[in-house]
Amino acid sequence: ESIDDASVALMQKRLEDFGGSRIQISETRSSVCIFRAPQSFREISSKAAIAPEMVSIGPYHHGKNQVQRFESDKCQYLCSLLSRTEAMGVDLRQLMKAMKGLESEARSCYSEPIPMSSKDFIDMTVPDGCFIVELLHQVCESQGSENDNIPIFKRDLLKLENQLPLFVL
Repeated sequence: ESIDDASVALMQKRLEDFGGSRIQISETRSSVCIFRAPQSFREISSKAAIAPEMVSIGPYHHGKNQVQRFESDKCQYLCSLLSRTEAMGVDLRQLMKAMKGLESEARSCYSEPIPMSSKDFIDMTVPDGCFIVELLHQVCESQGSENDNIPIFKRDLLKLENQLPLFVL
C-alpha cells in the first residue's frame, strides 16, 4: 500500500503540533544523533535513565568521579579482547588507527561539539568500544554456565547519555 501526500502532510502537522519541529539537526551533524537528555527528563530522575552509576561510555560522562574507578576494568576488557584476537592479527595500533579514521563521523553523531582533543577522543572510544564488544563476547560465552561472573553494571549501557555510535563497535 502506498503512502499518499495527504498522510505525510497530516503526520508532519502532528509532529509540528507536538513540538517535533524543535529538534534541529545542524549541517555538521549526522542524521543519527546521540542527544543530551532534555531538562524535563532530568527533573524526573537523572539516575534512572541518564547518568551512568558505574561505567561511562562515550564523552558525555567521561572522567566524572563516580565512574573513574571503572576505567581500569575497561582496560582489562581491552586486554582480554586483544589477547583473544591476537592470532587474527588485530593489535592496539590497528584499533586506534581504525578509530582515527572514524573520528569525524563519530563526533558528528553527538548533538553538541565534544571538547576533547583527537588523541583524547580516540583514547576514550577505543577502550569504551572494545569493552562493549568484549563484554558481549563474555556474556555469550557464559550462557548456560553455572558460573556467571559478568558484573552487574549492564543497566549503565542503556542510559540515554552513555553511548557510542554503533558503527564504532
